[in-house]
Amino acid sequence: MPEIQGGTGVCKNQLPHCGSKDYIREGISPEEIKQLISMMGIRPIELVRTQEEYYKENLKDLSPTDEEWYRILSENPRLIRRPIVVNGNKAG
Repeated sequence: MPEIQGGTGVCKNQLPHCGSKDYIREGISPEEIKQLISMMGIRPIELVRTQEEYYKENLKDLSPTDEEWYRILSENPRLIRRPIVVNGNKAG
């Protein structure tokens, strides 16, 4: 899986051999998010940009399950912290 990015050039500037996916433009599935979170060894909330207006207005006082987070992040990719670099079976 290539680097997942949302509008940054980190991968291309610092690691010219890697690929990238702009999930904000191309979208990202709940399954891809689940895989990334597993590779990172984190909980879904740790991937969330909590300073985004959408989070503050709609999610701040809720406690979604992990499965709900995968769907929420897929439907609102701007909430995903970025960039995420994938190297083999690890991501960070």
